[in-house]
Amino acid sequence: MSFRALPSFARRRATGRVVATCLTTLTFIGCGGGNRLVNPINRGGNITIEISRSTVPVFKWADQQPVQGIVVYDFNASGAVDQVLWGYGNVSIVPPVTYGKPIAGGVDLGGGRAAAPLLSGERYRVEVVRDGQRSFVDWIVP
Repeated sequence: MSFRALPSFARRRATGRVVATCLTTLTFIGCGGGNRLVNPINRGGNITIEISRSTVPVFKWADQQPVQGIVVYDFNASGAVDQVLWGYGNVSIVPPVTYGKPIAGGVDLGGGRAAAPLLSGERYRVEVVRDGQRSFVDWIVP
């Protein structure tokens, strides 16, 4: 039996179910699907750093090995890396690490200031240091 062959009340009910199913599917795909990590615009070094899509990002690195430092910088108007917004050094840091949270036992590289809020649409750099080697990722906060 085709859709057109159904009585009008059955067509309305079937159409409503199709619409409800489509809306549920779109909501699921929109909220649950998709990439939860940012796409880097620049990277360097041998550690692959992952950054969550947030104004309070979580940083991870693929090999899960400790690093001795992590720093988040902003960029100035001319496009150069500018000031330290948050960071810690001289400590063993294992992922995941949340931006703005203190890292126990580490030297505060932000000078004791509270971490500046990250702004959507702005460019930032996260840098990690392991055994004197630096790796970084530049990204734009979604």
